[in-house]
Amino acid sequence: PQTVFLDQVYRRIERWIEGDAFRRRALDAAPWTTAKLGRRGLKHAAYAVVSLVIAHLFLAYYVSIPQLWAMMEAAPAAHWDLFVFIGIAAGILYFNFAWFREQFCVILCPYGRIQSALTDDHTLVIGYDSARGEPRGKVGTAGAGDCVGCNRCVQVCPTGIDIRQGLQLECIGCAACIDACDTVMEHLGRPRGLVRYDSLQGLAGGRRRFWRPRTLLYAALLLVGAGAATWAISTVRSAGLSVVRMGGAPYFIDGETLRNQFFVRIVNKRAAAVRFRVHAEGGAAALVQGGFPEEVEVPALGEIVQPLILQLPRSQYRGPFAVVVRLADASGTWQLARPAEFVGPDFSAPAAGTAATPPAP
Repeated sequence: PQTVFLDQVYRRIERWIEGDAFRRRALDAAPWTTAKLGRRGLKHAAYAVVSLVIAHLFLAYYVSIPQLWAMMEAAPAAHWDLFVFIGIAAGILYFNFAWFREQFCVILCPYGRIQSALTDDHTLVIGYDSARGEPRGKVGTAGAGDCVGCNRCVQVCPTGIDIRQGLQLECIGCAACIDACDTVMEHLGRPRGLVRYDSLQGLAGGRRRFWRPRTLLYAALLLVGAGAATWAISTVRSAGLSVVRMGGAPYFIDGETLRNQFFVRIVNKRAAAVRFRVHAEGGAAALVQGGFPEEVEVPALGEIVQPLILQLPRSQYRGPFAVVVRLADASGTWQLARPAEFVGPDFSAPAAGTAATPPAP
């Protein structure tokens, strides 16, 4: 995300307002004038607006766009916590992309460290062909290699490294140096590929190897990850279900009936209202379900919380037993299940003073 936002959003704004790298350097070195102040102010104002938009879109993932729009139309005090969150998030984005930039990749991002642990001399990387490019020299210099020392590869690098010094931790593999060098080589009538994708072994003129122990291990791990992801995606349902016991006493006795009470929460993840059925089944055939309607409709992207009351004749109770609460859509194409436990007193034990039982809700 850092590279995507920096190169495809913020740097584009910078190029539109201040020009390419050469013009930006010239603007940096120029004295402060009205024109320079106007360009810089416009650039940073655009950065602030984009940062606010990204922060609002991030929040919209959790509250939905219609609800976010309603919050934006209300006074800041009505949702002061989210207002503060947007301010902090936008401030962090602005600081990161307006100034910190590639330092995030060099200092904070673990990508380079992970890559350095995974690569070897046969790994495909971006590299400089020193055998072809050295010694560097301007066009027409006797005995010079293909590199003319234009430094275009350095100027376009988002992390500011010189790819001619070899593979470095800060390289994020954006290939901007390849494009810049190929453009220069085409202009000079020389073959492309002075900076190219290759292995360190290939750049040194050695034999390249693709199949080796680490590539086989990486392929096996990739298959395991893909299998786990496929299984996780296949288990995703368009609703959520949770079952929790009501607060207070774990059970109630009404005459000859033993009662347990739960809250059932249903979340509808679809953008349309859906009708659901809830059914509880357990270890006793005489278990009776009440409180929860046979069929309930949950609004689009909404949720409901309803009481679920399970009753059992006290003569049928033989100790705690497992109960499964099942949720299914009205068509019965899929279902979710959550475990619960039906509990009660030990009726075989002698009574030692029984407290009054509250009435059923």
